[in-house]
Amino acid sequence: MSLATLSSTNLPPSELEAKQIRMPLQRQEEAISQKDGSILRTSGISALEQVTAVVGTELAVMRSILSPIRDFPAEILSEIFLLCLELALKSDSYSNSDAFQLPTLFGRICSLWRAIFITTPRLW
Repeated sequence: MSLATLSSTNLPPSELEAKQIRMPLQRQEEAISQKDGSILRTSGISALEQVTAVVGTELAVMRSILSPIRDFPAEILSEIFLLCLELALKSDSYSNSDAFQLPTLFGRICSLWRAIFITTPRLW
């Protein structure tokens, strides 16, 4: 899958895709480090800052694709959501109506989490 496709889903990358992302990620991080030093030494600060911002955005996308949360099994996420709901219901910090909205909030994070919410009746 392309970087754009991977960044628009919550699917974990394959081992090959992860390897293909890690290599340029490391190169980009090194480039940013070097550019940060250049920014301090040059008068063209705004141009270098813009380049750094663009590269930084690309790095953020790459890091998000490699995020370990993408590999969590749905069953474990479901249990985490249930525990959060249980703790919220027992907590004095939440009213019951706020606590019952918690699973719905999880469902707004991404399509995968929404699917987990929908397929876990105990969260309703």
